[in-house]
Amino acid sequence: MYDRQEFANYKANIRNTIGRKIDFTKVVGDGDCAISFRIDFSGKLVNGAFAKQSSNITLNDAVYNAFMQSRNFSAPPKLYNNETLTLKITFYNGNFEISLK
Repeated sequence: MYDRQEFANYKANIRNTIGRKIDFTKVVGDGDCAISFRIDFSGKLVNGAFAKQSSNITLNDAVYNAFMQSRNFSAPPKLYNNETLTLKITFYNGNFEISLK
């Protein structure tokens, strides 16, 4: 099994990098959505797709655009087992929460 802290730090980097690219100024209204993906051996995000789309199209668009601009990272920890990761974004009353599991 890989070092849990190393992988937690790796996921935090992915979450923060994508999160910084979400242009919440273009989001009108509230909502939540999630994108699932995997990471290949080189650190590229692959097989990305909405696991849950929001009824708020402006949120979906902002998240999708940020995801597409953030496709390459450093290689994952050596023993990463190609598990699917899910980035969840919640936007309410001008505040947001972003998590990666």
